[in-house]
Amino acid sequence: MIFRDPPPPTGYPARMSLAGTVRGASSVIAQIDQIYEGYSTITSTVINQIRTDITNFMNTYGDSLKTTLLSHLILDGVSQDAFHLQPGVVIQQTGDITLSSDWDMTSWRFLGEPGTLTLRAGGNLNIYANLIDHPTALANLPGTSGRDSWGINLVAGADLSSSDLMVVKQGTGNLTIGPDNTNAKLVGGKMVYSESAPVRFASGGDTLIRSGPATGYMINSSIRYTLGSYDGDITGYVGGNLTIKGGAIQTAISDINITVAGNLVMDYGNDYNTTNTSIGSIRTTGQHQTPSSANMLFYWEYEDGGDIVLEIGKSLIGRVNQNSDTKKNAWDNPYKYYDRDTGIWSTNFDVWAASYPGAPRTSGYETTEGLVTMAGGDIRVHAGGDFFIQTGTFGEGDLKIYAGGNIDGRFLVKEGAGEIHSLANFGVKQMANQSIELFDAQVNLSAQGDIRIGTFLNPMIANLSFTDWNLQYGTESSVKLRAVTGDVSLSGDSAFYSLTTSYQNRERILPPIVEIRAGRDILLSNEFALVPSPTGNLVLEAGRDINGAYGDEKRSSFVVSDMLPDDVYGLHKGFAVSSLFNPNEHALSVHTEDPVPIQITAIEGDIKNLQLALPKFACIEAGQDIIDIYYLGQNVNPEDITLIRAGRNLLFSEAFGTDYDTGIVHGGPGTLIVQAGNNIDLGTTSGIQTVGNGYNSALDKTKGSDLIVAAGIGIDLDPYTMKELFDVLRDVGRAYTWLRGIGSAVIPDSMMDESFFVNLKNAGRDYYTLLRGKTGTAGANAIADDARKNIILPVIGEEEEGTEGVLDMVRSQISTKAGTDNIYLLVRGDLNLGKSSFVSDADRKNTGVFTAAGGAINILGGGDVNVNEARVMTFRGGDITVYALWNNDSVVNAGRGSKTAINVEPPMTVKEYEYVQEGGKTVKRLKSQTIVFEPPSVGSGIRTLTYDPDGEAGPLKAPSEGDIYIFASTIDAGEAGIRGRNVTLGAQTVVNVQNISFSVGAVGITTQSQGGVSLGALTGSTSLNAAASVSQDMTAMAAGRTPERAMQQPIEDIMKWVDVKVIGYDLNAPTIGGPDEQEGGQES
Repeated sequence: MIFRDPPPPTGYPARMSLAGTVRGASSVIAQIDQIYEGYSTITSTVINQIRTDITNFMNTYGDSLKTTLLSHLILDGVSQDAFHLQPGVVIQQTGDITLSSDWDMTSWRFLGEPGTLTLRAGGNLNIYANLIDHPTALANLPGTSGRDSWGINLVAGADLSSSDLMVVKQGTGNLTIGPDNTNAKLVGGKMVYSESAPVRFASGGDTLIRSGPATGYMINSSIRYTLGSYDGDITGYVGGNLTIKGGAIQTAISDINITVAGNLVMDYGNDYNTTNTSIGSIRTTGQHQTPSSANMLFYWEYEDGGDIVLEIGKSLIGRVNQNSDTKKNAWDNPYKYYDRDTGIWSTNFDVWAASYPGAPRTSGYETTEGLVTMAGGDIRVHAGGDFFIQTGTFGEGDLKIYAGGNIDGRFLVKEGAGEIHSLANFGVKQMANQSIELFDAQVNLSAQGDIRIGTFLNPMIANLSFTDWNLQYGTESSVKLRAVTGDVSLSGDSAFYSLTTSYQNRERILPPIVEIRAGRDILLSNEFALVPSPTGNLVLEAGRDINGAYGDEKRSSFVVSDMLPDDVYGLHKGFAVSSLFNPNEHALSVHTEDPVPIQITAIEGDIKNLQLALPKFACIEAGQDIIDIYYLGQNVNPEDITLIRAGRNLLFSEAFGTDYDTGIVHGGPGTLIVQAGNNIDLGTTSGIQTVGNGYNSALDKTKGSDLIVAAGIGIDLDPYTMKELFDVLRDVGRAYTWLRGIGSAVIPDSMMDESFFVNLKNAGRDYYTLLRGKTGTAGANAIADDARKNIILPVIGEEEEGTEGVLDMVRSQISTKAGTDNIYLLVRGDLNLGKSSFVSDADRKNTGVFTAAGGAINILGGGDVNVNEARVMTFRGGDITVYALWNNDSVVNAGRGSKTAINVEPPMTVKEYEYVQEGGKTVKRLKSQTIVFEPPSVGSGIRTLTYDPDGEAGPLKAPSEGDIYIFASTIDAGEAGIRGRNVTLGAQTVVNVQNISFSVGAVGITTQSQGGVSLGALTGSTSLNAAASVSQDMTAMAAGRTPERAMQQPIEDIMKWVDVKVIGYDLNAPTIGGPDEQEGGQES
């Protein structure tokens, strides 16, 4: 607390009288001012006269004044030793004042007390000489606690009528620190410094601070500054522009608070008496907690730096040192670690800090330049216009920048929060490839317009002076970008590092949490990796497009690593950087407890030319198209759902050879949904696959993800209703088939207790009223129509105008390769599985729809289902259901490929090993494993097969073949055929019956079925003549029996004569269902 005495009348020592109580103050200062007027130039003569005056005053009145002032003042909880009587010197002049002689107040102590000096010019104030007070030796700083040096007030354009010494007249009076000189090397070279007292300055006009000298007052004898204090606050107000030209405003552990009405210009200027240049700077240095001449060199241990607060009416106009500049080291620096136990400096650069001059290192003596807190402390800036400077918090502290204009520069946050916000653009105006450097920090960057940024990186791995890998991100480190109305561009290159080709990927190793949001487009131009973390996440959200195209037909990529964090963070010798970019590098899943999905969203546009390797469930959505992406991802938990959805089309390239880097491959349990509001075209790609733990052995070995693929469907799909939907549709289809068998006869009431009607009633569909009095054909049409309206449409939604809903996969596949992973295809239009022209066996084996390990295939088709030269197959016992009664004239065509018998081999496990150093020994360890299922090269059509998963010698047995259910207006078995354990067909017409086979039984193949031959071509336990007789008897009995019995008998007879064992007709085709197989029987 400071009490200041107004000027006393002539002959009186003071007019101050203190009374009352002071509580909680660390010190109480009574300041008695001496006023000097009429001095336009302060010379050594003036300085000596002032010293004589103060000495006489304090010797004459000091003790008595102190006693008098304390006599009426109550100090509550404050020691009397905390009360100080100090002199004040005020030199004021209506015009200009110039300090022309050095003024060193280090020895100016009166009754053991320093004082306060105020230079108050109504015009300009020019500090052309040193004005200093430095009582403590460098190695002993910070010295005694409290204020042990002179306070300094510098005022230009002073309002001399005000009792507040710092008040100025706006627009009047300039403050200059450091003289000009015709010799550029000799410009500046003067300083204002007080070790531990406040230093305040104000100007109604502009303030110019030129370069300062290198002294030994603060930190070391090499660091340069112009206006400084070790632990006294610096406060400034500038009514015009503040220009720092090569100089610096600097404290160690105290704060800097400056308000500028105009621009703050931090420009290059010559370092005094050298040929070097420096950027004008405002900085705090911090200190070592244990002062000593040795510890002063351990800059990486510095802390407690002061805060910097700037309020700027217009713009901050500064500079940055790019990698191509000679002053590129005037930022951060690697240091050789000193081992106190051995007294030896390390041979390698091991530790990192801001750049302090004179450190024991091989090159570079530049102090960190720009707007920086070098060892702790916050930076807070509000600028009405643009912001351009290199700025950073190199210790614990927050970086907060708010600008009404553009923001550009270099930015670093070590431990704290970064808030960088522009009402215009970021990274657009000044230079390309600006970057954000961070350690254990969280950075939020926003702009109303565009954001163009090079990268976000950790200097410990991007600076190749560090021999060993020593990643210093934290597991909660994050960068979040938001361009409110503009684009975000991310190039993956930094203007501040020059890495050779083999090391450039270090610039693209991002923190574990990255979120990018743009009102328009997100434009990506490189390959990026996010380091692992249990809370790691990636968010890309664009109002329009997300586009990863760059260079010569390259596509950008994001690999979100789920390696073991302990293997990535911190010091590791011989760390393989490439492992972070390898999507097959996995540890035990780090996201088991992570409830937050990865989100990639183009709200009204496309997602295109992007490769993604994701370790947890994700939501990837485009308002329009998804084009040529490669997704390699996984779920971790059984309840996880990954969604890939295009509002319009999901498209992949037809270019030859692109199948290795486009497509969708998904691991882990749960569900994968791939959906398009209009068409899906899988092009020439690896298609859509779920692979269980095939790429990550740490995942569940028993169950992978179910797969839902929907074309022409825009509404949300519930994976938990899929099985129930197809259970109901199978019962609808079976009822449809049964009613078709009745034909023109009226449906008997007693038949409504058939099992499929009971199941439908349990599912909420009571068809008694709907079917009563109808013929079989009319009833079949009625329940198909009811299912369309009341079962299918509530799940898939009404058709939108212009929707085709076609799924084309003529050179691709949809498959599940692990566990009993089911496939659900919901297609509003046609489903085209293969080419209609001849294809080779090699092409065929990677086309079609199949499950490799026991999953079922369920297809809901609104148009035709065309298998062509491809296949729909379950290779290990799963059922196949195709429901195409959604449309009144749908066709299911089993295709024209080979119906050759198929021998299915179980999946193989391919292991990759690596050699690592553990405990001084080379150890071989499993790096990754992949479960590879090779579909058979031959065979087309719709088939259910099986295989022995562990071979004949293993304990596991092959499951039974699956059943097939197909319901459509027309079913064409084609040349490739339909083959299953039990086959149920419901259709108005069945074509190419001779290519339908089964091992147990079949329903729905009637005398109305059409084919290249009659039913007699199907041979089995019933002879051809018997089959004909049965057919004739059915017609006769129908005329003479009760309706109930007339309908019951044909069903029994049909099940009798369709007990078929051998396929005939094609004499060259192999036999399926021969004598070596199980005897035929009824449908189960």
